[in-house]
Amino acid sequence: DGHVAFALAALDVCKLDKVLFIPEPRPRNKSDVTAIDPRREHIQERIERHAHLELLKLDDEKFTVDRTLPQIKSLFPHANLTLLVGSDIVPSLKQWRGIEQLAADVDFVVCLRGYDSQASVANQLSDIEASIDSTIRATILTTPKRHLSSSQFRKNKLIKR
Repeated sequence: DGHVAFALAALDVCKLDKVLFIPEPRPRNKSDVTAIDPRREHIQERIERHAHLELLKLDDEKFTVDRTLPQIKSLFPHANLTLLVGSDIVPSLKQWRGIEQLAADVDFVVCLRGYDSQASVANQLSDIEASIDSTIRATILTTPKRHLSSSQFRKNKLIKR
């Protein structure tokens, strides 16, 4: 599974204590999404043999910086937070409400997806930094499973709806 490979790589490269999987019940900009309970079950099955990977359930239907970040910070008050995102998400970061606060409060780990290159993602991050007048602390990495996606799993019926 691509997400697990990404999480394990981030644990190793960035020396993280743990990675929390926090699936959003209604992900924005995605259609034909599997219901949240089967997705949580799928995640739990994939991560249960990895001691440093955990599933966290938040009740918000859609995650926002102004609501979700304070919840996570209150659950882990002494943690240095790191947000793991695929490179396919980076172009939309500029439009996220609260991106300035997010950039101030967390580090980012970006996993290259598909045919994205490290240089193109670094340039996109630089453009975002210029637009928000803030530094984004980011590590860009790749995994052998960078071409896997959840939509491929659904197409192959590996996740039941």
